[in-house]
Amino acid sequence: GMGICGGGVYYGAATTTATNIGLIYATSPVMIILLSRMLFAERFSLRQGLGTALALTGVLAIILRGDPATILHLTFTPGDLIILVAAASWALYSVLLKHWPSRLSVSARLATIAFAGVLVVLPVQALELAVVGPPSFDLRTIAAVVTLILVPGVGAYATFGYMTKHLGPNRTGLMLYLSPVYTAIMAWLLLGEVFAFYHWLGTALVLPGLYFATHKPDKP
Repeated sequence: GMGICGGGVYYGAATTTATNIGLIYATSPVMIILLSRMLFAERFSLRQGLGTALALTGVLAIILRGDPATILHLTFTPGDLIILVAAASWALYSVLLKHWPSRLSVSARLATIAFAGVLVVLPVQALELAVVGPPSFDLRTIAAVVTLILVPGVGAYATFGYMTKHLGPNRTGLMLYLSPVYTAIMAWLLLGEVFAFYHWLGTALVLPGLYFATHKPDKP
């Protein structure tokens, strides 16, 4: 979760497009469901299946910009394989996070996993420093690193771990379908990008899809 998935995304992004990353990562919730089913025989209802399919359709609507023909023009690079491995490792991490109980609190468990992640990444970091050399730490780079530590590092991993503990990997994994929606909204608010029709279409499909996939009706 910290090593392969965390570091692999950065290496994959160097040789592939954001569209391909979004398209490949959209398979992660499906892999979570399949791994839960294969490894731990978790049940998945028809209602959840239909909700998942609806949410996935919404994600694809945003990624493909509302034009299915876009998928015919996608090209694949070595980075795509790295992203696919990262997405699969995230799915496995999510499933094991739930099914390997720990006596540690969410924060203590996150700190332990982060420490293990450091050990996994250190050899790769050493090789990179030997080949590429040390980076230049200007103010912009330091600000970017601090942001990565606090937001997708501590914030995202801690929240995901808490949700997985209480909701299970299947329902939590489906929340990844909200990522393209959040990205579109933040790009509109912070960068002034246009909120196109396919954003509305994708959101209109993702939100009810997540509701059907994660909501458990009250038993009579």
